[in-house]
Amino acid sequence: MLTVCLPILLIVTIVSIYDYVKRLKQYNYILDHFAEYQKEQYQRRVDRERKLEASTLYSSGVRVECPYCHSTNTRKISGASKAGNVALFGVLLLAR
Repeated sequence: MLTVCLPILLIVTIVSIYDYVKRLKQYNYILDHFAEYQKEQYQRRVDRERKLEASTLYSSGVRVECPYCHSTNTRKISGASKAGNVALFGVLLLAR
């Protein structure tokens, strides 16, 4: 029984040590090249955000912008909303 378990235990130990050394090398590389690593991560994030933005916001080609503050956070005013505003404020404006 011991002769069967010993090689398996040895293989598992060697694989664990190999994995540990591999991760340690990656960690040391990151420590040695931290500034480059940060720039790479930042560039990847920016590229990912640009791709997402390009695929969702600008894919339709229509971009509505507020003429006063130039915000693109806008929404369309529905006909019911217009009618409701005329019903509410139209009466007040006629009273003047």
